[in-house]
Amino acid sequence: MRNKCVRTAVALAAASSVLALAACTTHPSATENSGTAGPAAPPEATGESQEWFDQALYDRQSEQRTAEFEGDPQQPYLQYIAGDMTDTSKFASEGAKKACFANASISNPWRQAGWITMNQQLKDLQDAGVISEMEARDAKDNDNTQIADIDY
Repeated sequence: MRNKCVRTAVALAAASSVLALAACTTHPSATENSGTAGPAAPPEATGESQEWFDQALYDRQSEQRTAEFEGDPQQPYLQYIAGDMTDTSKFASEGAKKACFANASISNPWRQAGWITMNQQLKDLQDAGVISEMEARDAKDNDNTQIADIDY
């Protein structure tokens, strides 16, 4: 009798877990009010566009994967993919500038290496008189904090 009760309790727990999981979703089609009793129709069936996919953008980016870069190969950081250049000389200003950086975190080795590299580059730019100082903020892996840091 006891084994039967245990098996029944386990079966009920498993069934309720499955029902709870089936009821939880963030997929838009499950939460949209389509005005029908059934699931929402897919966007292509209603003539709506799929906002997450842009065929023209995809095609352009796919072509860029095999594009030839323009510019000096000895300075890859100045190379670019074919396109119109914009004259920005009207924005030129004199003297060193303050730089601000809203860091997501330095919580892993990759980010730590980037932080060290950036600070070394900062020293070089300060020595060259390009940057006077840098204010940096660390969001410690908190998206809301980084957004607030950027706004600041």
